[in-house]
Amino acid sequence: MIDIASENDQSLRPPEPSRVRHRTNGRPSAIEDVINDGLLRTVFQPIVDLGNGSAMGLECLTRGPAGSELESPTALFEAARSAGLATELDWACHIEAIRTSLDGGFGRSLHVFINTEPSSFARPLPVHDIIRQGLDELSIVVEVTERAITADPAALLRTLQQIRSAGCKIAIDDLGVERGSLAFLPFVEPDVIKIDMSLVQRPLTPQSTAIAAAVAADAERRGALVVCEGIETADDRERALVLGADLGQGWLFGRPTSLHECDVTVVEVSVPSIELQSTSAEPALTPWSLVRNSRRRRQATKRELMPISHHLEQSGSHDRSATVVLGAFQRADFFSPATLRRFDVLAEESGFVAALGVEIPEHLVTGVRGVRIPVGHPLEGEWAVTVIGPFYAAALIAKDLGDTGPDDARRFDYVITYDRALVIAAARSLMQHITDNGHPVSDTR
Repeated sequence: MIDIASENDQSLRPPEPSRVRHRTNGRPSAIEDVINDGLLRTVFQPIVDLGNGSAMGLECLTRGPAGSELESPTALFEAARSAGLATELDWACHIEAIRTSLDGGFGRSLHVFINTEPSSFARPLPVHDIIRQGLDELSIVVEVTERAITADPAALLRTLQQIRSAGCKIAIDDLGVERGSLAFLPFVEPDVIKIDMSLVQRPLTPQSTAIAAAVAADAERRGALVVCEGIETADDRERALVLGADLGQGWLFGRPTSLHECDVTVVEVSVPSIELQSTSAEPALTPWSLVRNSRRRRQATKRELMPISHHLEQSGSHDRSATVVLGAFQRADFFSPATLRRFDVLAEESGFVAALGVEIPEHLVTGVRGVRIPVGHPLEGEWAVTVIGPFYAAALIAKDLGDTGPDDARRFDYVITYDRALVIAAARSLMQHITDNGHPVSDTR
């Protein structure tokens, strides 16, 4: 759980690549020494209530040995990746952050914000006394960086479930840099939303206010807290308030400091206990498994359902950059050239677009994620289109009745729903198959 680059700490620069030592002749590299010898340090930056300036939390930021070539977090992780030790470094940062927070006696009076690389959760949670003690005694908020969200949605869903199962809250970090991360708010369901400094340190624009509106809609719907990062001036603070932030972080309130230099006034601001609608449970097997008993179940031919599918794909057009469009098309031969053209247009404006089906190629067109479903998977018998934006959610979910004959005369049982929680659950059942290489997970259950 490491901040790759503190938003304000510009004094720390990575070393020249040639200066970072790696393993030679079987001898440990510098990064191995840092990890194995406990040479990491944790510094803290306050997260404050914008109303009264009191601290409700501290973000843990990791540094290497002071004055060394590996002091900056950027240098640490560059060296760790080169040595194949990124996950080991990440967990070492987790442990040091928790250890230092325990030494500070924070208890549950301050929320401890700790960054994570989701890839670290590909391995089981380490059995470590410090981690156990931290989970028992601290109020931990795990920050998931937005750059990891769209790369591997299936891994993201698994990671979120593990984090919540450990009793931690979740924050999404740096929101607003990548439009795809805004689209994923309904799936991450963060307890805390951290708006990137780039939106706070510049004059407000139609784009930044649109992002703020999408964040406000999600936060208000679920009761999440909003933090603006990178607040350095009084003007930044005013913009943060206009953007709807409850909390702020940045040099105006304090630079990253050691535990002994950390002097904050604590305010009891609890991260709300949010009733989760999707990430709290395993995704459903398929969209149809969620609606097959619906009283709205009807029957129609493909010809009759096509206009409905086209309409839903285009829905929510006023906020497309924050929209996720997922389609399951049974087999590649049902994903026609006309459908590909429609999805190509959608991808130009939408936050995330994907098409699933048997033998659908991984590379379709720029911006459209192709996901190949195994032959015989239950999804092969379903047709689904889900569209989710900040202010809109809709889905067409249909089950093939197995007719032979002309394609457009095939009959389907179907359900059309605008129930946001149900649409998100249906989309998650598709998203669990979208991995970093475009291929679905092997478990077909």
